[in-house]
Amino acid sequence: MAGQTEFRAFHDSMLPDMCDRATSPLFLFVWCPFRLDKAGKIIIGEDGTSEIKANAEFNADLRYWLSLVASKSPPSESFKPKVFLAITRKYLLCNRDILALLKSDLETIHSDFKDHVELDIKEGLFEINATEPSSVKSLTSYIFSVAETVLDAAPLESKICEMAREFLETSTSRHKLEPIVSKEKVKEILCGEESLGVTPDKFETVANSLVRSGDTLFYSAVELVVRDVQWFCNKVMGDLLHFNLKCGTRNAGFFTSADLAEVLEEHVNQRKLKLGSIFARTKVPPRKVDGDLLVDLLVCLRLACTVNPQEDGTDLFIPASLSGIKIHGEVPAKKNFKPQKSSVVVGRRLSVNDNLRTFLTPGVFPLLQVTFHRHFKQQQVDVTLAQDMINFKMDGVEVLVELCRMEGQKDFIDVLVSVHKVYDESVPLRKISRADDALEWMEEKVLGTTRQVLAESRGAPGAEITCDIIRPACIESSVEANDRRIVTADRLKHILRQDLEKRGSRIVVNGIFRQ
Repeated sequence: MAGQTEFRAFHDSMLPDMCDRATSPLFLFVWCPFRLDKAGKIIIGEDGTSEIKANAEFNADLRYWLSLVASKSPPSESFKPKVFLAITRKYLLCNRDILALLKSDLETIHSDFKDHVELDIKEGLFEINATEPSSVKSLTSYIFSVAETVLDAAPLESKICEMAREFLETSTSRHKLEPIVSKEKVKEILCGEESLGVTPDKFETVANSLVRSGDTLFYSAVELVVRDVQWFCNKVMGDLLHFNLKCGTRNAGFFTSADLAEVLEEHVNQRKLKLGSIFARTKVPPRKVDGDLLVDLLVCLRLACTVNPQEDGTDLFIPASLSGIKIHGEVPAKKNFKPQKSSVVVGRRLSVNDNLRTFLTPGVFPLLQVTFHRHFKQQQVDVTLAQDMINFKMDGVEVLVELCRMEGQKDFIDVLVSVHKVYDESVPLRKISRADDALEWMEEKVLGTTRQVLAESRGAPGAEITCDIIRPACIESSVEANDRRIVTADRLKHILRQDLEKRGSRIVVNGIFRQ
């Protein structure tokens, strides 16, 4: 490691992640105490001597590299990265003791990084002439002696990881350990089993090794560990996602946390016994899963979303759209959205201009459903939520927001607005009698909120959202989503311009009439 602090992104990509290594990685920091010109030659001052760098420059260089190493390493006392320091061009230092000059800075840096990096400021510092083998010998001998100590311990550390893996596998297969447990419980079990030799300072490395090998799944957002990966894929990600949660005591997909935990726990534990030989094992107690942990896991996986994250005990929403099944063929007709002949209708189609993300990113549309439900419920507006759909009416305006997922086509969200022409002075929106008025209302009440949701960390932050225009005739005649015609705003402007030019009409551009 040496200089080049302006290439952080490159260094970050080149330095491997060391969280799953059961040995302490070794690093050598090389620092030239003299200022160099662009050609790499030492700058000579007016007094004829070589210009020495300031202590602040040494401080900044070393901190840069130590912080980079620390970010790639596990928080472990046993496997801290070991860093050696070599100061070059000793032959030019004459009688100057550069290490003495840097002593205060080294002590401060050592104190700041002692929890993450091992920097031995007594024996791990060297002044060398890199071109003379005899000068470098003391440095290489020290590094080899440290490396030998590290490698001697490596087989033992690897054996600890393997023993922990076998222990957890046996405990899970015999149902002595739940398939979903908290990280703290796993730590308590491993560190409490003396035969394994897993100490608290080694636990993180052992845990990371288990995750990297695929023996466990870990979700840091909720600090949960999935021990039985096969069970999890079959039972939770496979079976549970298709589980019908529409029970008589539930309210259109909304559950209290306790209620949902009870339903999930009953389903996972009892259903397993009925499946017999597929999941059950002989001569072992039945597997029990904590429903509260399942709830936390579903929220973490964005298969359920909280109605109000700022409130404790808030309800949870699990929409039917999370079944993950795309629609083949036509989208079912929306019987509750039928514009009248005299209505003013406008529509917009939202899509994601990003090949890596779509509106089917888990939890995106459900988050939109929950947001609209909470927002308009506060205004005493009834919001109907159904699979891939939001529908509500307020102040003479009817809105339909639907997620359209058709096999072989790009996913999109259609926002349809129908405004009944009302001239009653008591109705606040009586002025909405033109398409422009309806567009303004839709932008304020619907599209603005939609963009805010998509920009959230739980939405699709950073994704480019395109907004196309739906032909009004398709909305008026209740055409299904797969048959609605759309046009981009730029394309529509081009068509209108061509039409006006054919008629010989004057076009206004930035307030100026043009032929």
